[in-house]
Amino acid sequence: MTERLTLEEARRKGYLHAVEEGERLEPSSTTGGAEAKALRRHLGQRDALLKLIRQLLDLGLDVRLEYRFHHSRRWRFDIALLDLELAVEVDGGGWIHGRHHRAAGRDRDNEKDAAAQLDGWRVIHVSPEHIANGEALALVERYAKGTE
Repeated sequence: MTERLTLEEARRKGYLHAVEEGERLEPSSTTGGAEAKALRRHLGQRDALLKLIRQLLDLGLDVRLEYRFHHSRRWRFDIALLDLELAVEVDGGGWIHGRHHRAAGRDRDNEKDAAAQLDGWRVIHVSPEHIANGEALALVERYAKGTE
């Protein structure tokens, strides 16, 4: 594991960009506007997402947002934990039948997950509720303990 970082230290080291509440979302040099777009997409879930990011940084993990993992496809993970080769996908919109809950969206997610797993990644899907009640962090901690 890496050293424990504050949000500011993580941003300064380039691990995380524009995540603090109220800050203008700027594109990072490595991902273009992907991180900003992701945070806007998660705006309704922003508090939960920020909570999870802070918790993961407190564990000393290398946290990346909207991490492009595939060499030829434009697929990105919501959150990638490089130290663990673990991706956290935040699936919202369950009560409004959002993209992740429609057949076509689910099929695309399954294709992306399969490709990631073939490349050595583990992928977990969580909801904002899982983040809020601590289940998402517990899953990451459980996985991290199993890889030590």
